[in-house]
Amino acid sequence: DTLAPISTVERRFAEAAARGLRVLLDVNQFDPRLDEDLAQLDALGFRYYRLVAQATRAVKHRYRGEEALAKSIERAMEPESLALGSWSTDVQILYFAHPAYALTGDVDGLKRSLEELERLVAQGFRVEARVTCTRGDLLRARGEADKACELLRVAVRDLAPRDLLMRQWMGSSLAEAELSAG
Repeated sequence: DTLAPISTVERRFAEAAARGLRVLLDVNQFDPRLDEDLAQLDALGFRYYRLVAQATRAVKHRYRGEEALAKSIERAMEPESLALGSWSTDVQILYFAHPAYALTGDVDGLKRSLEELERLVAQGFRVEARVTCTRGDLLRARGEADKACELLRVAVRDLAPRDLLMRQWMGSSLAEAELSAG
């Protein structure tokens, strides 16, 4: 601080950025500090990070199978998201939606996620692994566990070693498919 002092606002913004990243990890890991970090993000007062906190709350409720509450939060976010031009929180919600829908067995949610992820691929986003994972989860949820296993085995094998988050999700999806297949 003495060599390159930063203002109080800059310090608060740096804290918001760090907490914003941490909540993305914590929501996926069901970390108990999540609610405290979300409250802190709101308290820091930056509009974008309040939106990140709301998106994370929607994901949290989706993981818990509380789809109606998740949708309600998403609807409440729409005006602020449009005002900020914040497509990133929409993508955040989508990226965490497919594992939540897989966890809760929500076939309609998996279908919606798959359609949205495929649209992103068509726009140039590199989310093919998420598409494959979602497709495998959808097959399993529809009772086609053997097909899901075939698809996911190849996909897990082809993942880059450094793709830790997708390894976690896809590995879990493959394990669920294997259990369903018997």
